[in-house]
Amino acid sequence: MRPVSQLSNLLLSKQGCPCGYCLSTPGERSQFIVCQNDVATALIPIRPRIRGNVVVVPHVYHTDFSTFNQSEFRDLFKCVRESTFAVENLYDPDGTNVWCDWGGITGRSYLHLVWEIVPRSDRKAGRKYRYTDIFSCPQWSSPERAKEAARLRGALNCSK
Repeated sequence: MRPVSQLSNLLLSKQGCPCGYCLSTPGERSQFIVCQNDVATALIPIRPRIRGNVVVVPHVYHTDFSTFNQSEFRDLFKCVRESTFAVENLYDPDGTNVWCDWGGITGRSYLHLVWEIVPRSDRKAGRKYRYTDIFSCPQWSSPERAKEAARLRGALNCSK
């Protein structure tokens, strides 16, 4: 078993996390939510890599998989699965990347474990995606993020 980091399991309200998801208030986050459950929230990031990009953030600060119990892990992936269905229903991609990474080699400046969902439509004009550093992606306004979240929630409701 891997040792648990000192940063593990801090509440999201912890002010020391520079990930950008923890520092916004629940009220700010609510307008950008695609879906959520007791363990995680899927939302539209400030700098989406492409339309349909969603991040899934655990409600408890984790730095790697070793700190999740089985129930948390199952519920986390229910949120990942549900938000992936919403993305696929709305964008009908050729495929979807769902990734999570951790550790110093990732190049991130923070350790908060998050999942990203990115639709891939390499055959459709204007929908091609190649991995891009998040800081070179344009920042979306709050109304753009809220509109995208509402569209994805609608697509999710169509799949139920």
